[in-house]
Amino acid sequence: MSSLDAVVAPFSSSAEVALVAETDAQPRGLLMRVLRESGYAVVAASSADQLELALRAGPLLEAASPVAVLGVWFAKRCAGALAVAAARRARAGLHELSVVLIYEQGTLTTVVRPSLGPCHLVAIFEKPLDFNQLSSVVRATSLVHRTRTPPGR
Repeated sequence: MSSLDAVVAPFSSSAEVALVAETDAQPRGLLMRVLRESGYAVVAASSADQLELALRAGPLLEAASPVAVLGVWFAKRCAGALAVAAARRARAGLHELSVVLIYEQGTLTTVVRPSLGPCHLVAIFEKPLDFNQLSSVVRATSLVHRTRTPPGR
């Protein structure tokens, strides 16, 4: 299976979906494992092209409360694709796309936070990551979405 096939693999629209976009294979793999162990269907991207494809694919457009865990580089490079995905979700009456940003160690105060448009920033983490804390934030975000009505409904 190619990496692009994994991006568009079928998911149930009732599944909790997390997108992990990180260029570094080790933290990407650990994030995927932690989120899968927490019950998430995980879509992964290691390049801007894969992220843009994932943002156009069914899982992130159909899931009730998806969470995107993005390296800050991805958020900057793919801001337009994030905005389009968020707008498509809003038109469908779904919750906004929640985003967790990951900064490289030592860059949190020097790298300007990217504009996320209509996406909802829920947390910012700096490497090295505390995977348990990040998983807790993602689970809490999903819980909030499950307990409130999406906009326009």
